[in-house]
Amino acid sequence: EPFVSTKDTGVGLGLAVSRRIVQSHGGSLTAANSPGGGAVFRIALPRGAIGPATQKAVS
Repeated sequence: EPFVSTKDTGVGLGLAVSRRIVQSHGGSLTAANSPGGGAVFRIALPRGAIGPATQKAVS
């Protein structure tokens, strides 16, 4: 079952949606089992030049 949720509501698509958003920005989202239990999620995004709109938002 690729989409699983234990919540009363929702469809369990949060990670799939997150992955598509990250990919649309040229990045990747990966998941792996953590040796101590649980999971590790990594988001990698490319560095980009700061344009005028981004610079204004950061200031």
